[in-house]
Amino acid sequence: MLFRSIVAAGATAGQGACRPAGQGTMAAFPGPSRTAVQVTFLGTSSGVPTRSRNVSAVAVRLPQRAELWLFDCGEATQHQFLRSDLRVSQLRRIFVTHMHGDHVGDTVQIAQRTNALVISNHEICQWLQKQGVPRTHDMHLGGSFRFDFGTLKLTIAHHGSVLPDGTYGGNPAGLLFKTAEGNVYHAGDTALFSDMSLIGAAGLRAAILPVGDNYTMGPE
Repeated sequence: MLFRSIVAAGATAGQGACRPAGQGTMAAFPGPSRTAVQVTFLGTSSGVPTRSRNVSAVAVRLPQRAELWLFDCGEATQHQFLRSDLRVSQLRRIFVTHMHGDHVGDTVQIAQRTNALVISNHEICQWLQKQGVPRTHDMHLGGSFRFDFGTLKLTIAHHGSVLPDGTYGGNPAGLLFKTAEGNVYHAGDTALFSDMSLIGAAGLRAAILPVGDNYTMGPE
């Protein structure tokens, strides 16, 4: 029952004003319950952080598994954890979509601290291993792998993936989760592209899309 019910908290995507992490009004995708998957937007502002919004990090709490997952892990994500009601000790998996500091900046420190499994493309996992991250699982675009929660496929994303020092991070990616309870799509940072229609045609229970404009696709 991984994605049977999904609830969102904290900030919303885009560039509008948002509450700090953990202080948002609860809003259900299907409908809240005691076992609902809770989504907390620790940061959504990426290139233009504000006092109340950090760079990219989305936390997903899975009560039925007593686990916490993290989607991207930009700079100062650890501080955002302190401002939320999330327990970093429950973190089990970190999914990194691409190699920009606002998505990967705190990954090494948090992964070392929690021993969480980091899942990303091959180049990013190789770099993380060199930084001392103990557990990684590397994949690549179009490839799928069956984990204990279901199947994860890396989809294409039209964006960049390189650190300021020139470290290459391979191709940026989106994340498509296929489980018995439904499919969930995390697009990462991307422009709008026609193949999104194929992803949607497979049926989605929920999707997280970047709509901030300028660096990604816009809300139109």
